[in-house]
Amino acid sequence: MSTLIFTASGHGKHSLTLKLAREFAAGFAEVTGDEPDVIDLYKKEVRPCKGCLACWYKTPGKCVIDDDGNKLLNKIRKADHVIWAAPLYVFGFPSEMVKMIDRMMPNIKPDITYDSMGRATHPGIGAENGKHILITSGAFPQIKGNFDGMLFQVKRLFGEDTAVIACCASTTMLLGKKDAFRPYIDSYMQALHQAGKEYGSNGKISEETQKILDQPPMPEKEYVDFVNRK
Repeated sequence: MSTLIFTASGHGKHSLTLKLAREFAAGFAEVTGDEPDVIDLYKKEVRPCKGCLACWYKTPGKCVIDDDGNKLLNKIRKADHVIWAAPLYVFGFPSEMVKMIDRMMPNIKPDITYDSMGRATHPGIGAENGKHILITSGAFPQIKGNFDGMLFQVKRLFGEDTAVIACCASTTMLLGKKDAFRPYIDSYMQALHQAGKEYGSNGKISEETQKILDQPPMPEKEYVDFVNRK
């Protein structure tokens, strides 16, 4: 079994979203024994998709751009699980991760079909349920209205059952103040670790654990007052 973690943060190895992904992966590894391969997209040459459709009609399944994008796409194809560790940037993915996701176009075929919900689609879209996991974080204390775009994209692209952990009320701020908020952070990280174990055992996160992860690590008002402190 092989697992990839794609990270796309300007903070590199110090990325707090990556720290969340590592905690999930640690729980996953306890069950599967699989240590993830961490790939920092900021350190890879992945040029933007040109929209030329050569990967559909001229060289089916292969992008004509000669860079790291093709090598990483092959890694994705061979991996059993892919964790996308992406901080929320302007209500969406960071630009480096957008490029990599766009370069997955060769996995899709040009025919137009309809999915189980009656939506027009292409073969290959929504066909990898259970393989991909999104772990994201952002400063807003609510998921709804802030993370919607990212959540829609991964579930539409990879499958409606794609696991999603969106850490709102920003662990990106709280982890930097860990001593002051240790009880909140420890509780959230324990739930994240448990989610990894559950996913490794059952291929899904339990409703109980998901409910914890969908809530801010600390009470919303307390968090907002802390952020807005003068």
